[in-house]
Amino acid sequence: MIQRVVILAVIFCGLFYWEGELSSSRSDERSSSSRLRPLMEESFREGLLVAGVRVETANDESFLYARSRGVWRLLEPAVNTYAAPGAVERLMQSLVDASGVILTDEKHRAKSFGFGGDVALRISLLGTKLRTADDGDVLYTIDIGYPIQGTDGAYVRPYGTNEVWSIDQNPRSFLTRPPGSGFPPMLDPNVIPAISAGPKGGVIGVEIVSQVTESFEVRMIGSEDSPVLPGQTITTWELVREDGTRIRCDEIPARGYSIYLLMAPYSAILGADSVDPEVLENPDIRMTITPGIGEPFELLFGRPNARGGRAVANMETRTMFEISADVAALMLPDVETVSQESKGNPWHDFIQVNPIEGRNLLQNPIRPR
Repeated sequence: MIQRVVILAVIFCGLFYWEGELSSSRSDERSSSSRLRPLMEESFREGLLVAGVRVETANDESFLYARSRGVWRLLEPAVNTYAAPGAVERLMQSLVDASGVILTDEKHRAKSFGFGGDVALRISLLGTKLRTADDGDVLYTIDIGYPIQGTDGAYVRPYGTNEVWSIDQNPRSFLTRPPGSGFPPMLDPNVIPAISAGPKGGVIGVEIVSQVTESFEVRMIGSEDSPVLPGQTITTWELVREDGTRIRCDEIPARGYSIYLLMAPYSAILGADSVDPEVLENPDIRMTITPGIGEPFELLFGRPNARGGRAVANMETRTMFEISADVAALMLPDVETVSQESKGNPWHDFIQVNPIEGRNLLQNPIRPR
């Protein structure tokens, strides 16, 4: 009898000790999970060389951005449109800089943090072999759930795990699109993207050669007869008509026109298969733009479509778009409108021009439809 009691006592002591050790282990795990730490390990971040970013939505959209010659472009869908300046870098940095805590690793709880239905996004960082590797050279993949209300953070889940993190960054904020927009996120919305060579130094000359209307050239001049030199302060614009007649332009419309060209938005992105070859081979209008810094480049315009819009090819960036009838009218004005203030300033609704400083304030831009 005594021997049986001793054996039971030993067993109970063992059970109590095991339960204590288990509770201590679980407490250590909870403490470790609730400790703020970087989303990416430091050693991984230090060696990270990203050449591409893929963004996938719950609606089966997939967008691939890749860096080429210092510029981020959208490669899939295959339109080669420029990304907005700094947009892809900010998205990547939000992941690299993120710190947070693990909230749970229980798979059944993931949906309550936004990982399910039509909410989650997936972001993959790709290496330099993204075009040749079978797996696209995936370096890191993470799912983005709900934003955390009242903070700048979000819930995320590293791919291949059940760990739901609460982090102090919200990558989703860099992928926001205007309501109803069919455009991919992070794109530059303009025919002449801000990061291209075109906008450097502003526009100091525009030549329009048209098959159906009068051709002309409008340009800044540095003296009575000579074109402006880079860095030179200019207060004079001149228009040269098709017959060689020179007209001294009023400052407001001429400068307003030159500024608007760098902010003219497109209404649709056209891939190579969407453009009538006639636009490239025999354009309705050929526009040559001379920037303050860099070489002149061309925009080629097709004939007006049924809605009054036009296809336009930017030959400097090798991109093609459709512009609305309103935008086409502002990009392709007649001689009187661009040179005479008495005809009004049609660009006033979209920019505010300071003729002295040559700067503009975006007021009410036409947005892509």
